[in-house]
Amino acid sequence: MAVIKMKDHIMEKEIAGYILAGGDNRRMSGRKKALLTYQNQTFYAHIKERMPAFMNVYLSVEQAAPYEALDADLVIDQYADMGPLGGILSGLEKCGADALLVVPCDMIPFPGDMALWMAEQYRKTGRPVIPCVKGRILSFPGIYTKKMWPTLKQMEEAKDYRIRKVWETLRIPYEKVPVEDHGWKIANINSEEDYSLLTGAKINISLEEALKILEQHITRITDTQVVGLIEAVGRRTAQDLYSPIDQPPFARSPLDGYALRSEDSKGASPENSAELNVVDEILAGSYSPRRIGPKEAVRIMTGAPIPEGADAVIRQEDTDYGEEMVHIFKQVNPYDNYCFQGEDYQAGACLVHKGERMNAANTALAASMGYDSVAVFREPRIAIIATGDELRMPGEDLEAGQIYTTNQFLLAGRLMELGIAQMTTRKAPDAPAKVAACIKELAENHDLIITSGGVSVGKKDIMHDVAENLGCRKLFWRIRFKPGTPAMAFMYDSTCVLCLSGNPFGAGAGMELLVRPALSYLTGDAGFLAKEESAVMSEDFPKPSKMRRFLRAVLTGEEVRLSKGLASSGVLSTLKDCNCMIDIPAGSPGLKRGEEVCVRIL
Repeated sequence: MAVIKMKDHIMEKEIAGYILAGGDNRRMSGRKKALLTYQNQTFYAHIKERMPAFMNVYLSVEQAAPYEALDADLVIDQYADMGPLGGILSGLEKCGADALLVVPCDMIPFPGDMALWMAEQYRKTGRPVIPCVKGRILSFPGIYTKKMWPTLKQMEEAKDYRIRKVWETLRIPYEKVPVEDHGWKIANINSEEDYSLLTGAKINISLEEALKILEQHITRITDTQVVGLIEAVGRRTAQDLYSPIDQPPFARSPLDGYALRSEDSKGASPENSAELNVVDEILAGSYSPRRIGPKEAVRIMTGAPIPEGADAVIRQEDTDYGEEMVHIFKQVNPYDNYCFQGEDYQAGACLVHKGERMNAANTALAASMGYDSVAVFREPRIAIIATGDELRMPGEDLEAGQIYTTNQFLLAGRLMELGIAQMTTRKAPDAPAKVAACIKELAENHDLIITSGGVSVGKKDIMHDVAENLGCRKLFWRIRFKPGTPAMAFMYDSTCVLCLSGNPFGAGAGMELLVRPALSYLTGDAGFLAKEESAVMSEDFPKPSKMRRFLRAVLTGEEVRLSKGLASSGVLSTLKDCNCMIDIPAGSPGLKRGEEVCVRIL
């Protein structure tokens, strides 16, 4: 008989730890739960670490290959079609211990003091031990002994594989452990939702909550560079632009005419003209040092400096266009047709503020102040990865089951429309390791990575595995809007990875609702945000909406109608004329013609 120490006691019966890791894990997209991580440990390592130190610990698996990196003592389940019951039978046959402390690999976090207490109970009684809540048996964790063998085999023969039924039909005494008496908390990670919650991700949240999370995690670009004015067009300024000069820098004429003293035109009319001597001519770009005296005028052109002594300019149309002597046919008042120095702006004025976009007007202002270059923030660098084994590039031949990739062109085209110039697009297969490697590479020199596809819970929804492979904690998964509900986000180092639906309109909606705000957080430019307007429905939409819903639509004036054609999120053609999305709140019974709605402009 093996004798091993347990605290101050002597174990009289040999007991081993036994972690169940079989099953197809359909609710986890087929992922091997023992290999998932929690607090920088695999689930397997987390549970093994909390087993009493005296125990040998085994891992029950259907096949060895996926678990070879764990350096675990593996027991191959010989009864894989029986579920957990088959794993227990295999363990009692193969491990050689009198009893097994059986813990599912997804019972995370696992209370180590519970394992030790149950082992103590077995030491004292030699009986099987099972936890219960208010008398109701929980099945796991439990100590299953070789004395239970007849019952287990009987259930195998009857093809009844229910674990709880084992305890209901067991004919030998066993110990019940009231969980509530000890304050233990045990739960299984059965689904992607459970796992996401375990790792701190927000699940099934509102759009506003998702945007707040993105804003908290996305780091604004602060890198700057100095570029010429034309190159700066469309960029955000990284400096305030102050004028070193007045504008205009001198008093100037707004038209072609004659500069004069207004008092010399007093009483002038077509019938009684005033005669003035033309003593000089000033063209735009030239200057006259001569001061105008009584009964004198200077021929002046648009934009030319008004000479000293003159306090007005008369239009040439109100004169006889004289060259040496000019006849004035109209009286002018002081400062008629007179542009003052600095009347546009004065020296020291800040005309373009840090963070503003250098549009045509701001570029012209900068030039008028004498700037030939400005400091701007580095442009955002965005990467797009379209995932899917079925995807082929346009121009390639299609085989059965294949389609042309469209989302990377839809997303890239939209980014270009929004002014994003630095962009990389990739296509990747449904292989978590390859997508993870692609993200690692792109994250080195991109600020935001957008993926499409693989975010739900199907066999090829790989982005959960990708985040796991990268060691990343999901920020959120599943947002309460349609289409595009299963959107996900995580951070890889300082780069945000935003994972959108693979359906075209789901991806398109994700672009408008998630990517555009992310670009705004990244750049500090509110211009990336979609504008919202009120519109009136021109037709009925009778379908109720339990969840918040965005419909592709066409806005004409104040009226909005649905895009014509199929409304499925996988249909691409109805995006062609779509210029807005109707925002339908959750719980809407439907929309009626004439009803006012909120639309987001695309």
